[in-house]
Amino acid sequence: MAVQMHATEERADDDLQEQLESQDELIRSMYRHNTTTLGLISDYISIQESRVFAEPEKSEPSETIERVESLSMLEECLHFYANTLCADLHKFADMLISRFIRCSSVRPETITTINRVSSDLVPVEIASPIAVVMHELLKNSFQHAFDLSSTANYLQLDFNLTEATHSSPASYQLTVMDSGIGIPGIIDINNPETTGLVIVKSIADRIGGQLHLDTSHGTVISLKVPVSDTPLIG
Repeated sequence: MAVQMHATEERADDDLQEQLESQDELIRSMYRHNTTTLGLISDYISIQESRVFAEPEKSEPSETIERVESLSMLEECLHFYANTLCADLHKFADMLISRFIRCSSVRPETITTINRVSSDLVPVEIASPIAVVMHELLKNSFQHAFDLSSTANYLQLDFNLTEATHSSPASYQLTVMDSGIGIPGIIDINNPETTGLVIVKSIADRIGGQLHLDTSHGTVISLKVPVSDTPLIG
């Protein structure tokens, strides 16, 4: 009986130690997430301050508040899984679509939305900046993409992990495409002029991503980010 009691106490001590280690990892994950979020907010403010005179009509504080609110929405999509703080970006995309479609430039019933964002959990270190890009691109599409006279519009959002090949490493791929009238004029996606695209480019640079723009049929903007050591978690 004494041996059994001793063994039980040892198991209890081991379980307690595992719980403490898990709590420590959760605290560290939340700290990294909060640091990332504050960094993104700082970027928002810095970019908008630098464009106050170049683009005053779009530099209102309300836009920064709206962006911060989207980051707050991401908090509702977080999960602690396998000692890693992760986000459900599929749920987040649904929330953004529901939010922006109500203030779209055309009647909501004329827009077909397709959410093809992976339902796999994504480590928050990559999910937070991707969420910022989603916000900017979706808002731009809903507010500016569609012809006011069109009665049939669509918007599709894709996000997934592409496997490594002989010619390219594994990468995250985010794509937003719509059937709208396209971006007017000639825009250099790597040297944008509008605040929204400046933010997207800044985030892409921060995470080592590459942007691509195609306006041959509507507008397709994609972001490709190489995977380091933070793959999707099923």
